[in-house]
Amino acid sequence: VKHKILKYLENRMHYIAPNVNELLGCSVTAKMISAAGGVNELAMIPAGNIQVLGAQKKSSQGFSTATLGLHIGIIGGSR
Repeated sequence: VKHKILKYLENRMHYIAPNVNELLGCSVTAKMISAAGGVNELAMIPAGNIQVLGAQKKSSQGFSTATLGLHIGIIGGSR
């Protein structure tokens, strides 16, 4: 079943977002579209915010900013 869903997703991503799909692959593209809220919303996000798209916000209250790691979003977490 998982193989069929992945195959369907690969076929649809070529039509929905062909350029992003070629750069990142179908699974990362699908996660980014989902995190942004749609293809149009993904297109409206500034380039600097794409890297941290999907990252969880960290609470830095009571901690030094030197100990906090970098923001890792969907792109940074993919292989």
